[in-house]
Amino acid sequence: LKNSPGNPNSDELLALINDSVQPFYRPDSGKRIQSLVYDDGLAAWSESNGAFSQTSIKAYDFAEGRLIDIRSNSGVDPYSVNSAGKRVVWWENTGGATKIQLWESDSIKTLRSTFNGLYLDDNGVSANAFDIPMDRKAVAWMETDFTLYYYHSSTGSLNRYDLSGYFTDRFLTNYLVKVSGKNIVIQALSATANEKTGIYLFRLQDAVTGIRADAEKPSERPAQFALFQNYPNPFNPVTRITYRLPRSTRVSLIIYDLTGRRVKTLVQTRQPANTYTVLWDGTNDAGQRVASGIYFCRLQAGDFIQIRRMVLLQ
Repeated sequence: LKNSPGNPNSDELLALINDSVQPFYRPDSGKRIQSLVYDDGLAAWSESNGAFSQTSIKAYDFAEGRLIDIRSNSGVDPYSVNSAGKRVVWWENTGGATKIQLWESDSIKTLRSTFNGLYLDDNGVSANAFDIPMDRKAVAWMETDFTLYYYHSSTGSLNRYDLSGYFTDRFLTNYLVKVSGKNIVIQALSATANEKTGIYLFRLQDAVTGIRADAEKPSERPAQFALFQNYPNPFNPVTRITYRLPRSTRVSLIIYDLTGRRVKTLVQTRQPANTYTVLWDGTNDAGQRVASGIYFCRLQAGDFIQIRRMVLLQ
């Protein structure tokens, strides 16, 4: 990206092609380049006028030598363009509708609309340069309710992962997200003492981390009874326990300690077929905090019984 010495408000884009630096794009008069990314022979950028009232997203395919007008619409955020594998992703707020958009094969697909606030990838350009994290296989981002969304490019599926057991401070904390295949790295920077500041690596659909996808349609009838491993595990102070019922039945979900003593009754009722998630906050039936250690969660649904081992850390 080059600014003209004679006209500081005039931009042009340059590329090194066959050992020669050549200009390949100049925006219209009064328009400025706001972000620029390059991957797999595709340069993508956003531009706007000085008031950010007319913005667009464009790309240049060097293999085909063509300029692509991806998006022209008031309200497209000028700092949010990212590219990988000849795909471009961005987020926008147009006409009150907030969306995450993906461009591939000359068409635009909405990955998510009306989302919560975002924790994104800081590409280092400026304090406002936050992109939707992506690589050649996936697009991923975390929202301020600590739900991680993962879009798999080859299958076109969008999965949800609940990270609220790991992070809590949504107002005073920065979360920078990176994606590489099924590996998600989140850097947590907190201004509060009780937040888990640090760098976290999550391997999606790996039982060791206790993170797994929520069903996109939890109301669909499950095929069989199941009690899933709680997540997070180990945990402090709260963990989530999910189970599935393929038919209506009487359900009891109870926490026991190592001696077999009942600690907490979470569910004791009849429930219809569905997938359910309940929280355990590490307290007993009297509302008192229990000690660190190993506990067991026992699900009985009709004749079905399954037990999961849990670790509470104080």
